[in-house]
Amino acid sequence: MDRGEGAHPAQIVVMFALFATALVGALGLATDLGISFAGRRAMQNAADAAAYAGARKVAKAASTAGVSVQTEVSGLISNNGYTFASATPTVACAYVTDADAAVGDCSATVPATATGVKVTVTETHPTFFLRVVPGGPETATTSATATAHVKIPGLTGAGPFIVCATDTVLAAGGKMNILNKVSGSWQLNMDAVGKTFNIHEPSPSQFNKCGIGSSKYKGIADSDANKNLTAGPGDEKYFAFKEGDTASISVSVPGIQGCQAGTSGKDITNCVAYLPIAVIDASHPPQETGSDKKIWTVGFAAFLITADGANAHTGKLLADYIVKGSGSSGWTTTYFGPVVIKLTK
Repeated sequence: MDRGEGAHPAQIVVMFALFATALVGALGLATDLGISFAGRRAMQNAADAAAYAGARKVAKAASTAGVSVQTEVSGLISNNGYTFASATPTVACAYVTDADAAVGDCSATVPATATGVKVTVTETHPTFFLRVVPGGPETATTSATATAHVKIPGLTGAGPFIVCATDTVLAAGGKMNILNKVSGSWQLNMDAVGKTFNIHEPSPSQFNKCGIGSSKYKGIADSDANKNLTAGPGDEKYFAFKEGDTASISVSVPGIQGCQAGTSGKDITNCVAYLPIAVIDASHPPQETGSDKKIWTVGFAAFLITADGANAHTGKLLADYIVKGSGSSGWTTTYFGPVVIKLTK
């Protein structure tokens, strides 16, 4: 009997085996690639978060001696590991400059030239389908890198109070410098961080007037006159002050618990504002001629403000307070005031 020209059953079995192998290979490639892509995304998220956390820790070097970031970075990676990873992802972390040049391992204390960190996270996970293909790998590896920097925000509209940098009156009694002059530049006094100061008082004896002669000066800044002014190392300038007891916030502070624009009087409480820090400078004495009333200001510092009556406020000095927005390079561990943390790569 003529069986025709159809394929022999044995041929069909061989062809099925070949096609099945190819199908399993394609399925394995798609599945394992998908798992690797998911791992890559997970590692990038972990690297981004670790770099951001590391840069925040670098910012603390401005107010805390002996800071290192390795524990912070490694702990965050460990707590955000990839589900399919066969072990805790490995971490490589280095301090970097604004130019992204490595200046030391994150296990060491923050170098004076560091402005951020570069973090690389690597994980290894088993394959699932490819391992059954002859010659297929049993594991696959993914990695991701992120870099974050501490930057200087363009602060404007600070107020509504001006604080004297030296011999500032503590709310608990006594006096303390908020800033110290070191090698010709004003730097944050680490001992003052976390202390609460009188910054707006009806009685001039309860706060340092920073050389201002007016008996009517209570610590109030002229927020309208100062709203477009910036200040900082290399950008010192005169800020205007007001006599009397009125005070209001003219701009919103874009940070956690930031004071909001339009708040005034006793409602300025339990919120953060960055305030101009004034100094008694022989080369730049207070100006009190007519309505032109100004005092020399060397930068901003963040304070958690609390109302102490209708016309009095105290402020708790904060360090490395982080605000939203853009920032510029040039941050150093001697900088004082709010900062911006940016992922740059």
